[in-house]
Amino acid sequence: MAAGKTNPSGKKATRNWLHQRLTALILFPLVVWFVTSIVMMAGADYDVVLVWLTHPVIAVFMVVMIGAGFYHLSLGVREVIEDYIATPSTKKTLLALNTAFAIIFGGVALVSMFRLIF
Repeated sequence: MAAGKTNPSGKKATRNWLHQRLTALILFPLVVWFVTSIVMMAGADYDVVLVWLTHPVIAVFMVVMIGAGFYHLSLGVREVIEDYIATPSTKKTLLALNTAFAIIFGGVALVSMFRLIF
């Protein structure tokens, strides 16, 4: 067994792999929709964008995109850290920072969206 392997069963790695693929499938149409919407609203004033963002269907799409996006980001960065950082203490620190980043900034984005909605 290779040094540094913390999960010989591979169940967590398989779960992370599957979650990353599922979030990618969720994100692809949402990102295409979001970019298309933003391009179509080029030049729109603040009030138009605010009304668009607070529409219930749009708000749900945005919340799902934000949540899935930060989770997908966290999984991808976790994979890079686990694959390329050899020192256990550095790996543990970076994994904790990665999780904290995703929770804090994802949380701020979601709270901001909820403040717009409600």
